[in-house]
Amino acid sequence: MCGAATVKAVFDHCQTRAQCAKCVCDIRQMIDDVSATVRLAAE
Repeated sequence: MCGAATVKAVFDHCQTRAQCAKCVCDIRQMIDDVSATVRLAAE
């Protein structure tokens, strides 16, 4: 799989950090959604 697999990787790529962390759950959900899609596509 390519792309960010962790929230930290997303922040590192964007050269930023969480300010209030409200977005962390959303980012985690996006990563999980993409991971699930990739797993299903591989079947």
